[in-house]
Amino acid sequence: RSTAYQYENIFELRQGVKAGKGKAKVSTGLPELGSIREDLFWFSSSLVFDTLNSNSLPTEGAFVNISVDTYRKEIGNDENYAVAGGVARQYFTFAKRHTVFGELRAGGTSNKTPYYLFFYTGGFNTFPGFKEEELSGRYMGIAQAGYYYHVLDLPAFFGKSAYLGGWANAGNTWETYRDFREFDLLYSGTFGLALDTRIGPVYLVMSKANRRRPIVYVGVGNDF
Repeated sequence: RSTAYQYENIFELRQGVKAGKGKAKVSTGLPELGSIREDLFWFSSSLVFDTLNSNSLPTEGAFVNISVDTYRKEIGNDENYAVAGGVARQYFTFAKRHTVFGELRAGGTSNKTPYYLFFYTGGFNTFPGFKEEELSGRYMGIAQAGYYYHVLDLPAFFGKSAYLGGWANAGNTWETYRDFREFDLLYSGTFGLALDTRIGPVYLVMSKANRRRPIVYVGVGNDF
């Protein structure tokens, strides 16, 4: 169950109690982690602020999503621990065709949090240039800065606009907060073409990360 306060389509604050099942099995890595199958019970709080002018390829506005999940024995969970994380994005357009944007993604967990609730990043949506969920840890921080140029308007039956641009990412995941070090950051760069179509964004981009081969992403829709 949950309760929510919403202001128009801009702001939402939601709180509630949730239940679910945790399942995990280690196929590679440390065998002592074993497999996990357990019931989960937690208090969930989230805040969303959204003024973006588009859900596919924004050119103006801000987006913030912060969540805190507190797992407690008092409501049936096996242990007490917490997971908190969030993402913030901002877009600015100048001279009609030039858009700059930035994103900050961060999160952390408490000591007894099971490994399947750690932060797993990598892939186009979180850290392009790395494989899907290649990076994992109790703590996570990723910064992104980018630019795209409005190349042309698409035919009305097809969509809105075509953009050419790129962005850079810097960040990592860590096992403890004491592991945070400037020289421990990983980096990637992405460049490509994006179309704002009637069926959602269409991407063709290439990313290159630290000492890794370039990865080409081709995708359609907001879930890419």
